[in-house]
Amino acid sequence: MINLLRYHMKIFFAPFTLLIVPLVYALNALTVVSINQGVLPGDLWHAAAFPLYIPINLKFDLPRWFIILLPYMMITTLYVQNELHHRFSLTLIRSGNALLWLNSMIVVIIKLIMVTTLAGFFVNLFAGVLFGDTQSNMVQLLPVFTDSSGIRLMIGEYFMMILSISISVLLNILFILFIGHGGLATLTVIILVSVSTVTAFLIPPIIPWLPLNSGMAALKEMNNFPLAYGLISGCVALAILVAVMNLVFKYKLEQILIGNQGRGL
Repeated sequence: MINLLRYHMKIFFAPFTLLIVPLVYALNALTVVSINQGVLPGDLWHAAAFPLYIPINLKFDLPRWFIILLPYMMITTLYVQNELHHRFSLTLIRSGNALLWLNSMIVVIIKLIMVTTLAGFFVNLFAGVLFGDTQSNMVQLLPVFTDSSGIRLMIGEYFMMILSISISVLLNILFILFIGHGGLATLTVIILVSVSTVTAFLIPPIIPWLPLNSGMAALKEMNNFPLAYGLISGCVALAILVAVMNLVFKYKLEQILIGNQGRGL
C-alpha cells in the first residue's frame, strides 16, 4: 500500500499539478475583484471567503465553479486514462492487488484536493489582504454571509469544497470506468452538477442533501442549514461512491486487462 501511495503521489504531486490549481483560484479571485469595482467586501476573512461564495448569480457563478472544478477533473482524467491504457498491467503485477491500486489512488486524489484547495485558500487570503474593503456595501443582500464569522465561513467553505470536489472527481473516474472515454465522462459530470444546482434553486429544502453542490456556500442564503448536515450527507455520498467504484472496477477489471493485452502491454 505504501509503495502504491508513493507511486500515485509521484505523478499527482508534480510541480505543474501543485501550481495549476492555485493559479485557477487566483484567476477566480481576480475575476471577482474586477466585477466588484476592484474590491472584495468585508474584513480580511470575509473578503477572502467572498470569491468562493458561489452561486450568488447562477449564470455567472456556475461557470466560475466549473473553472475551479475542471483542473481537478482534467488532471485525474489524464492520469487514470494513461494508467489504464498504458501502465496498469505492469502496476498490477508489481502490486498484486487491483483494488489496492484503485483505493490507494483514491486516497492520494483526496489528499491532493485537500492540499491544493488549502493552497487556493491562501491565495484568497492574499487577495483579501490586497483588495479587502470594510466600507463596501455590496453584500447587504447576503444576510447569511454578513452575519457569519469570516473565519467560520472560510472553514465551512474549505471542508465542504473538499467533499464536493472529491465527489465530482471520483464520479468522473467512475464514469470513465463505465464509458471508457474521459471527455464524455467529464461532460456527464458537468451536466449532473448543472442539474443539481438548478434543482437546489428550485427546491431549497433539499440543498443540504445535494453533495455535488456542497461546495457552493452561497446556497446557504436560501437554506441556512447547519454545517454538520452538509458534512454528513457529503461523507455518506463519498463512502457510497467509493464502494460503487470498487464494485465497478472489479467488474471491469478483465475487460481492462484484455484491452492492455490487445495493445501489447
